[in-house]
Amino acid sequence: MKKVLCILTILSIALIFGPSAVKAYDTISEIDIPPITIELRYDFTDEDIFLLTQLLVGDKSRYGDGEYDFTYDLHTPGREINHLEISKVLEVVMNRIQDDRFPNTIKEVVLAPNQFVVFPRNLKADPCPQAVEVVRDWTWAYARYSEPMIPEDHVFFRTGPNLTNVTRASYK
Repeated sequence: MKKVLCILTILSIALIFGPSAVKAYDTISEIDIPPITIELRYDFTDEDIFLLTQLLVGDKSRYGDGEYDFTYDLHTPGREINHLEISKVLEVVMNRIQDDRFPNTIKEVVLAPNQFVVFPRNLKADPCPQAVEVVRDWTWAYARYSEPMIPEDHVFFRTGPNLTNVTRASYK
């Protein structure tokens, strides 16, 4: 992969500035490429990903037992997963981790009493593998990109006494 990127970079420089702008190298290994490091926003574990999937979709054998159960969308031709709605639910969890009023791990946040109506029931849920992969993809992107989909102060799904957020997943 590094070799391909180096070659593309060299070709780009040659196209823009002309062939004389590119230093000749005997081998591609002579080019010093500094390693790219990315600071992760959150270091998700497999347990975190599984808990978030249980929160979202519940069990593969039941539809509608999660906060935003997109299992039907996964298994119905012509339907698409609404990634914005998934992000709304999962980012509320992540916003709570950053908020001093809540615990600072996914497990503590989702299992806190009276926070998510699907727990503790969904702790026994067995989500479909495709749902786990959707959540795994979301966690990968969330960990590496800093632009939130919802405001960082949104820590609730609905408004009410002492709740000021309006983020809410829409159910189909």
